[in-house]
Order: sequence, then C-alpha cells, then structure tokens
Amino acid sequence: MDKNLVPEVKTINWKGEGDYAVVNNNFEKLLLNKSVKLVLELINGINTIDDINNILINEYKDTDEPHYIEEIVEESIQLLIDNNIINMKEDEIDGWLQYE
Repeated sequence: MDKNLVPEVKTINWKGEGDYAVVNNNFEKLLLNKSVKLVLELINGINTIDDINNILINEYKDTDEPHYIEEIVEESIQLLIDNNIINMKEDEIDGWLQYE
C-alpha cells in the first residue's frame, strides 16, 4: 500500500464506545476494535498513511515495534476500504509541490 496516499472518510455515521467504535454504513452496523478505531480517528483527509504511522509510532513507542504498528495501520485501512468506509486519494500538496 502506498504510504503517501491520503485516506478520507466517506459520509457515514459512527460513534466511539470506549475502546470500540460502531459504524452504521448502508444499513449495516460494524463494530471496530481499538486499533481500527485509533486509525479511523486519525483519518481527516489530510494525514497520509505515513503520517498516521508516525503519529501512532510516537504515541506507542514504548510498547510496540514500529513495524508492528505499520502492519496494524495497513490492515486497519484495508478493512475500512473493504467495508466502504473510506476512500483513498493522492496527497494533493505533494503533487502540487512537484510542479513548483
């Protein structure tokens, strides 16, 4: 998965419930675990996958290996894509800077 892509949440209803989140998408409810919830909370249409990795690596640097966190982020993003919760887009700023 290209780490320069920017995940963007589609228009959905979701609610955090402690360590979990419940997503109501297309008349279905999906329960997300803590890891996927943390990733979903960092998806704002600006953060790239690499940004999300770095934020979580810095936050959990004492407890997990960076490679393990990157694996969790990638699996979480894939789950969100597969369940039609997010779209992926190019980093517009990165493309803009290349033309300068």
